Amino acid sequence: MNTLTRKDTTALLRVATCSYLLHLGYSCHVELGVNKGGTLRADILAVKNNFDIAICELKSSVADFTSDSKWQSYIEYANRMWFVFAEDTFNKLKAKGRLSEIKELGVGILVLSSKTGYLSSKSPVTRRHMKGATKKLVLTRMAWRGGISARTNRRQ
Repeated sequence: MNTLTRKDTTALLRVATCSYLLHLGYSCHVELGVNKGGTLRADILAVKNNFDIAICELKSSVADFTSDSKWQSYIEYANRMWFVFAEDTFNKLKAKGRLSEIKELGVGILVLSSKTGYLSSKSPVTRRHMKGATKKLVLTRMAWRGGISARTNRRQ
């Protein structure tokens, strides 16, 4: 059996997530700092025409997820937030009971199918209100960096 590296898994998660978000009408920005100073860096930051902002955190392994101590800090910078896992990582975390906090906070869970290569939702996301100043900060950061849109992306 051919095993992917964490870097390769993350790359697959990134492509699948951008494709998923594009179908929902978002424009995607990869690896973008969301706060002043850029100490919080979203794996994928996306925006819709209605100014709905989404953050997706890609987790390539159980260790990648468990070592992330600041993920809750991202919540205030988006109307919606998802974790995106490879199927085997999701199954291991589910078996260990490590997903309850995510669900309790209204963070959605997307899982990349090892058979189809597409994402499916395993837990719904809750839409949150963002403070006006925070939304302005995030949108300004996004405006200064080109994103991936349905116009520029070939995999749809």
